[in-house]
Amino acid sequence: RLQVQCGRNGQIRVGRFVWVGTGTKIRCHEGVVEIGPKTVIGQEVTISAYQRVSIGAECVIADRAMFIDFDHVVTDPERPIRLQGIYKRDVVVGSNVWIGYGAQILRGVTVGDNAIVGASAVVTRDIPANAVVAGSPARVVRMRPEPERLRWPDPVEPDEYGPSGPR
Repeated sequence: RLQVQCGRNGQIRVGRFVWVGTGTKIRCHEGVVEIGPKTVIGQEVTISAYQRVSIGAECVIADRAMFIDFDHVVTDPERPIRLQGIYKRDVVVGSNVWIGYGAQILRGVTVGDNAIVGASAVVTRDIPANAVVAGSPARVVRMRPEPERLRWPDPVEPDEYGPSGPR
């Protein structure tokens, strides 16, 4: 069963022909969750947004992946963690991205178009377009060739990366 929770100021936008597996939870406490057209989301995936989680077109998201755009403040040891607030930063996943089983995409991360994130990877930093990443924390293990003809209307490439690699 799909669980969708949307707060008073939240918005969930889903493109055409999106498929979502059973047990998936989409929580938009506030802010925006966007899922592009023809994206396939596996079973028991968690998407949780206080600011923005955006997943592009034609992505493949394996079971139990997780996308979270916030983290708890833990600076005051004399105060309960739940009362200390949260940090919020956008999570943006480009188009034609494959996210492996159990991968975690954490706050502030941009994953470029055509990237592959390995199973159980913990993504804490931006991933360039066409990269294959794995591990905890995720690291680039190789680069895929850039497509010659396949293009997306709104290309996603992290700021510090260009077509030929880091700037």
